[in-house]
Amino acid sequence: MYSLQIAQLVGSHIMLAVCALVFLGWRLLSTDVAQKVPESLLKVAKVACPVLVGVLMVVSIGLFIVALRVIPHAMPTFVVCAVAIIFYVIALAVSYILLSRPITATLPLLACWLGLEANFLNGLVSTRLITGASLIVLFLLVAACTLVSVVCYILYPRVRGKGAVIICAVPCACIAVVSCAFAISMCM
Repeated sequence: MYSLQIAQLVGSHIMLAVCALVFLGWRLLSTDVAQKVPESLLKVAKVACPVLVGVLMVVSIGLFIVALRVIPHAMPTFVVCAVAIIFYVIALAVSYILLSRPITATLPLLACWLGLEANFLNGLVSTRLITGASLIVLFLLVAACTLVSVVCYILYPRVRGKGAVIICAVPCACIAVVSCAFAISMCM
């Protein structure tokens, strides 16, 4: 019934996974790994990676919006978006006021990702495309990814060296895994 929208959602999740992996690669360019890369290639990669991430994010979000406009929702979209904004404000307040963590673009990106996935799950619930245990597993994957990403976000400024690289890589890897899981779940 929603085959075009499912294809769009699968495509958008594949793009999100690629986006997370490209972002991870871009972050690795600022580590010891980059010393083994030729200088000219490194310069190109440092520009190309953020541009590619931006393009992939815009196309992915566009596919999400187009597909989710057609699929009915169990809860109004603005409610789910409001929850993502509340999550952002609380996480920002806790990290900045209580933990003195500098503000970066990472937290709003995480809140946007959470809003997209929450709306995706909302659509799945209303159409009954995925129910029961599969839906619970996908919900728990998003919750775990969000929790791990917030912990990494808070810890990142306090960690140096290879630990900082690992802490930065974990949220990217989590988002890539969750996005792949969502794409696979829609193909079944």
